[in-house]
Amino acid sequence: MKTLKWSQNGQGNWNGKAGPYTLMVVAFHLGEGWWLHPKLPGLPSELVGDPVEGRVKANLRFSEWLRAIGV
Repeated sequence: MKTLKWSQNGQGNWNGKAGPYTLMVVAFHLGEGWWLHPKLPGLPSELVGDPVEGRVKANLRFSEWLRAIGV
């Protein structure tokens, strides 16, 4: 399974990158909690329990997305 490289930005969001490109963001929305925001075509945003769960789901989605496009 291919995974993303994760880093936290100054606002507290987690950015999942492949090379120089941010492909997934796990961000906190006040009153709603943590959201996983994919920046890949066809993948919707999803409410997650915490940043760790968001990063795990993002890595899984990224791996599945790569398989779906034949990489």
